[in-house]
Amino acid sequence: MSFRHCQKRNLRKQKVGLPCHCYVYDCIVALLLAFYIDRLKDHHAVTPHVLRGIAVLGRHQLLSGDGVATILHNLNSEVHAQSLTAGDRRHMYSLVTFFLQQRLTDIQPLGADFVCGFIQMMDGEKDPLNLMLAFQSVRIIAQNLQLGVFAEELFEVVACYFPIEYKPTPTATETVDQEELRRRLRQCLTATSKFSEYCLPLILEKLTSSVTSAKIESLHVLTAGAEVFGTEGLREFHGSLWSCIRREIFSAVNDTLNRAAECALTSMVTALSNDITEKKNLSEFEEFIGRVFEDTIRHLREPTQQMIGASTEVLLAVAQGSHYACQKVIGRVVPLLLEQFHSSQQTAQKKGALEVLLQHIKICGVTWQDRKDESPLAAYRDSIFTIFVSLLCGATVELRLLALSGLAQLVGTPNMVVDTERPLVAEHFVRTLLGDRNPTVRDEAVKALASMAALCPFVVRDTAQEMIVPHLNHEPKHEDESHDGEPLVTHEFLLKALATVSVEHVHVAVETTSTFVQHLERLLAENSTLDGALHEAEVTCQCLHQATSACVTDSSIAQNLCANLLTKCVGILVHGALVDSSGNKRLVTNSSIVELLSSVVRTIVQNLDADGAEEVMSLMVEMFIDSNLDWLNNAAATCPVKFEPLQAHIPRQSELIERLLAIATQCCHLVSSISAAKCIGGIINKMSAGRDLDTLVQTICVSVTSRMEPSSVTPEQRGQAVTLWTWCTKALVLRSHPQQTLFAEKIGWKTHSCARLPLKHFPGCSSESHDILSSAMHADIKIMYRQRFFLTTLPKLVQCFHQVDSDQKQYHLAALSSLLKFMPKQVLIAELPPLLPLLVQSLNSQQVAVWLSTLSTLSDLIAEMPDIFSRHIDDFLPRLLDLTQYRPDMTVRISALKCLAQFTTLPEHVILPQQDRVTRHLVSALDDHKRLVRKAAVDTRTK
Repeated sequence: MSFRHCQKRNLRKQKVGLPCHCYVYDCIVALLLAFYIDRLKDHHAVTPHVLRGIAVLGRHQLLSGDGVATILHNLNSEVHAQSLTAGDRRHMYSLVTFFLQQRLTDIQPLGADFVCGFIQMMDGEKDPLNLMLAFQSVRIIAQNLQLGVFAEELFEVVACYFPIEYKPTPTATETVDQEELRRRLRQCLTATSKFSEYCLPLILEKLTSSVTSAKIESLHVLTAGAEVFGTEGLREFHGSLWSCIRREIFSAVNDTLNRAAECALTSMVTALSNDITEKKNLSEFEEFIGRVFEDTIRHLREPTQQMIGASTEVLLAVAQGSHYACQKVIGRVVPLLLEQFHSSQQTAQKKGALEVLLQHIKICGVTWQDRKDESPLAAYRDSIFTIFVSLLCGATVELRLLALSGLAQLVGTPNMVVDTERPLVAEHFVRTLLGDRNPTVRDEAVKALASMAALCPFVVRDTAQEMIVPHLNHEPKHEDESHDGEPLVTHEFLLKALATVSVEHVHVAVETTSTFVQHLERLLAENSTLDGALHEAEVTCQCLHQATSACVTDSSIAQNLCANLLTKCVGILVHGALVDSSGNKRLVTNSSIVELLSSVVRTIVQNLDADGAEEVMSLMVEMFIDSNLDWLNNAAATCPVKFEPLQAHIPRQSELIERLLAIATQCCHLVSSISAAKCIGGIINKMSAGRDLDTLVQTICVSVTSRMEPSSVTPEQRGQAVTLWTWCTKALVLRSHPQQTLFAEKIGWKTHSCARLPLKHFPGCSSESHDILSSAMHADIKIMYRQRFFLTTLPKLVQCFHQVDSDQKQYHLAALSSLLKFMPKQVLIAELPPLLPLLVQSLNSQQVAVWLSTLSTLSDLIAEMPDIFSRHIDDFLPRLLDLTQYRPDMTVRISALKCLAQFTTLPEHVILPQQDRVTRHLVSALDDHKRLVRKAAVDTRTK
């Protein structure tokens, strides 16, 4: 190491820095340590490089405890931290933080000497990245080292930053999260109970200031530190702190400030409650809560109830602090509220008392949730229960709503409603939803019954079956009609009520599925052709799907639904198809009913295990090919008409795919044709790669291509072929099959009479389908399939656009716009420059959907590619300004204004020449008759 005597500082800096990048051998750790400590006394230009070397050496696992002490001692004595650059100081803070986290036992013997040195190191620090490390170190020091006489100095060195505000400069390469910086400072100020005598006066000082942000941050510090400081720390200051908190809550100037004050109050109560085992601490708690009661309870007695809201917030915050505090609050407040309710003659006063009572019941339920002892509300249970039940009959709407909410909360409060009373509560809810004349009250009764179902599923299930289901079997009576002649409670309302209740618990859902199926079978048996019957059947199917979705997550219940509900739904559909074979239209064959029942079947199947799903698939294929209906176990199995859904006039009838292909291309029933196309797409997507899949794809390609020629088929047949082709393309795209390019090219068909059909289906090729090709249905979906489809399809689509006639270009622009909509920005940025002229043309098309998609794409990319859009601003602006005045559609005007606003991110020399024209043009948008348009225009003009 002869270079250490070299007179050239640059050479010494270079040599000193070598160990930062080299392996440090175990045998020379002590030698390197001595060398680096000696180099700290070298020229100040060498110091940064020495610090980097020490930062590496300090993390060596063989560095001794004495070595750690030596490093820290010499860093404090030989290095003036604040004379270094921020990056060099960061090495020091990082090393100290590492020592405190990993070598704390070696630092603890240093005691106050280390604390003093660290204070000198940190004093005056301004870099936010360094402060993050320094704050972290202060917390560890305060919690684990003997501070001695330096406790106040350590607190003051961080307190000078409170409250901290940080806004990164535009040129900053590294930034920190402001909230994280505040959190770490908060942890420093509340790290130890020794800081209480310094921190609490600081909090009081900030709470008396006029700066809202300082008040909020002070309350956050109090929330974090109250339990750390404890009763001893709060003893001298809790009266003054309560005065400040009371002022903020009662003034109600800022919602955020209010919430922070309530949280701080709760934290203080918790801290004072934790130490009530000692008599002197109990008196502190009693004194504090006595002050709170003195300032709040009197407002509850005021007839005007002006301050009842703020007082309730305070009392609720106190009750959340501890079980002991909750007991005190309930004991003082509830008797007063019950007395006020009985003595008040005005509905408003009764309502105010009940609202406050409900909030206290709720908070008591939360506080007492995990306790086994008796709730403080138990002493008033009978009185409260009697009030709520009595209000359900004859009271005003507001009081009936509060009564329902109150009974629901009583059920959720531990030990407030015994097992024998729960059926009575459920009956009250059901009677209200069946008989109340106000729809809002009936809806609230449904919500109350649903909340009870989550806690008492079997009680609610039995009550609903006994009291609600019978009403579904007959039409509403005349006495159940409202003033306008309409029934109070319709079948639709009852069905939706049962569905709402069933989703809260799986056992209720299982029972209601049977109810929905029975009601649906009755509706289908009547076969009414009225629109009302169809609507009721649709609602029943929707509720059935809702209940099924709620219970299939349980594997055992999914198997049970498969054995019962699935067979019933399939049986209903098959029987309807068989009976409808005569040509008479029936309710069960309506497309919406078929789709809704199919969604129920899909929901069950996609939640089965592999064996269950395979069994269902075998039964389905056997039913469709061999007409075997024995497993359905209903009227369909004994129907004299043979079930041949795949019967087609072609020679071969043995393979499922051929029959589906015939249905998809030849069947005159549109729903059957589309469903067969979906089935083929699902089969193609899930088939294993190999010769069978290639043969199937080739067969479909040959069969369908001929039907897409306009000269040989009718428009209806060509539409069926395009639909099948689209689903096959989607299936291949999702699994990224090599043939996807061939199929996608056909979507860009160029002949005049059929270009519109394929391109209309183009957006669906790069998106999942909820019913067949989706993750829930276990489709084969490859990662980044959209990007691959985009990159392979885009060149062909652009080429086709340039080749077709002008009247066909709009369809290709629509396809292009829909293709861009699904792409990530990173992909679009690389491919967009040659496409900008096409996007300009898409804004000149006649399709609103194309405009919206293009505007959305432009809005996302303008800020990312300012140079490219700067060259085309004269092309885009005129059309955007025209679209801001497109009267038929408000969404077009709003999208155009938002897109126009993004152009303000372009360089000033580009947008300033356009400023006057755009500002004048926006005058009409500022006077638009739609508020949202005016708002968007204001946002655009002020940018």
